[in-house]
Amino acid sequence: MNRWPKKGDGKILKYLVLGIVAFVFFSFVIHSRNWTWENESTVKIASGFYFETIPFNQIHGIEKVKKIGSLSKSGGFSALDMKKGSFIRKTDGKKIKLFLEDARKEMVYLTYGEDQELFINFSKSKTTDAFYENLKIQQQKFNK
Repeated sequence: MNRWPKKGDGKILKYLVLGIVAFVFFSFVIHSRNWTWENESTVKIASGFYFETIPFNQIHGIEKVKKIGSLSKSGGFSALDMKKGSFIRKTDGKKIKLFLEDARKEMVYLTYGEDQELFINFSKSKTTDAFYENLKIQQQKFNK
């Protein structure tokens, strides 16, 4: 009886482990950053499984805020200072959307559509500031 495995028996297992590690790494990358795209009439925000399209003409308010308040999860996730997805604000029970790369930093607060609210920031404050300034310009252009 030969107790040693034959050469090549572990190849499938090695590829399976490598594939799982690659999938976990890729999932972390797409969830850890906020991705934004703009066209003539909308801004699209994505982070992992969470996606939001906001027409510029439906933006009612844009401001910078430092804190949100107490939250409970509704359909989102939080890891360390990162918060993504749908949450419920405990003070008024309102459902809000978060795209926060770092909840300790200043964020952009948007009100839009039919009483919807969204908070977004980026890991770099300069990126958050540029996003805020660009949204202000687009809002003024569409809400004259």
